[in-house]
Formats: sequence, structure tokens, C-alpha cells
Amino acid sequence: MDLLIATTGPDSKTIDTYKRIMRAVERISYQIDDVLNFVKPRTINLQQVQLNKVLKTTIGRLKLPKSIRTILPKNEILVIVDVVNIEIVFVNLITNAAQAMDNSGTITISAEQDEKKTTIRVSDTGPGIPKEYIEKIFDPLFTTKQTGTGLGLVSCRTIIEQHGGTITAKSGEGGATFTIVLPR
Repeated sequence: MDLLIATTGPDSKTIDTYKRIMRAVERISYQIDDVLNFVKPRTINLQQVQLNKVLKTTIGRLKLPKSIRTILPKNEILVIVDVVNIEIVFVNLITNAAQAMDNSGTITISAEQDEKKTTIRVSDTGPGIPKEYIEKIFDPLFTTKQTGTGLGLVSCRTIIEQHGGTITAKSGEGGATFTIVLPR
């Protein structure tokens, strides 16, 4: 985009058009990734990493609006995960949370560990998930979004299960919470 702006001049209408094109390309790329992850899940390459480092990298890639506040775990936790795949999970969960809150609110990510498992919760301050949808959200092709593929949460579940873990969702007043449990 920078090259196009440099070669065509900083006309505000042109810049706005380029920005809309870039957002459309990002949405399409995200949808293609969802389809590819559903059709052919990636193999996992486990390594020990700091959870907050993965979360900061993921959030940095998302370019969330300033009206969204993210709270990361206060405690530093080491997890054994495939970094690329776990980032896909966090991208989906954080993006969904931001969209559910209409790009304004708080996303809180908390984590705790014991001898056997790591539990990670991603919560938002949105309206929550309607009761009639909560049982369907991990079903392939189920979506409530006009531009959604219905594969994002399915990919999340597949990736977490590849790690030997589980992912669940619950909804209540004040938002939704996705809980990931991974073996240590």
C-alpha cells in the first residue's frame, strides 16, 4: 500500500480506497486460512514458550482498535504448544471477541496451571452468545456472521484437540468466555 500511495500521490480518496482494499484482503486471507485449517489441519511441532509472549505477538498482529482493551495474564506461564497453531486459536478467539463487542470493550485473558494442566480463559465484555447458538458454535459451517465461514471455532477445537486438550464456551451476562485446557 505504501508503494501505491508513493507512486500515485497522497490523494485522500485514493488512500481510503487502498485501505478498504487492504481490509478486504485481510478478511479474505483470514477466511482462506480457516478453510485450509479445516480441510487439512497442520501438523504440530511442540515447544516450550512463554504464554504472554505468544499472546503479545498475536495481539500485535491483529491491529485491534484503541477502543479495545486487552488484559493479559499477570503470572508468567510456560506452555508446551505449537506456536503457529496456538496463534491461530488466539487470533480466532480474540477476533471473534472484538467483533462481538462491536470493536469496543475489554478482552481478558487469564491463565493458571497445576501439576497436570494449563487452563487459559479468553473472556469479553460483549453481549454474550445466545443460548440457542452455544451448542452449535463448534459445528462446521455454523456462523452468525455475513462474512464468516463457520470454520474458525472448528479450527480452534481441532488444534486444541491435537494438543491433547479441550476448548469449551460459556456465555452469561457481560460476555462470553472460552476455556482452553491443555495438558502440561
